[in-house]
Amino acid sequence: MLLGGTYLGTLALLAYTLLTDFSTTTVVMTVVTVVALFLPLGLLFPLYYELGETHLLVRCGIQRWRIPYDRIEAVEPARSWLSGPSMSLDRLRIVYRTGSYRQSVLISPEPRAAFIEALTARIRAAREAAA
Repeated sequence: MLLGGTYLGTLALLAYTLLTDFSTTTVVMTVVTVVALFLPLGLLFPLYYELGETHLLVRCGIQRWRIPYDRIEAVEPARSWLSGPSMSLDRLRIVYRTGSYRQSVLISPEPRAAFIEALTARIRAAREAAA
């Protein structure tokens, strides 16, 4: 709510400035400000987590993580300030292997309990199929 009000207030101020002083400098400043306001939104939205047939898909703006279920090593609760595709601090850390490296991604799915249950079932099925 606060973020939306900030965006609307800034846009209203820009509109007023454009209407009262229509100069090249004002137009350039308006374009730069609008880009600066909306670029972070483009990096954050859309934000979703999808349980596919063979992998977990995490989408956050222009970034995508496709994590095969058979490479997931752990799903653990996390309360971290680290950056991740999540809108909450009440997160899950998904630890997975990529080659010989371990990586993790922080997510905050809702409803959390149902997501964990479905994810662990798919991880178990992928491990059984691989064995």
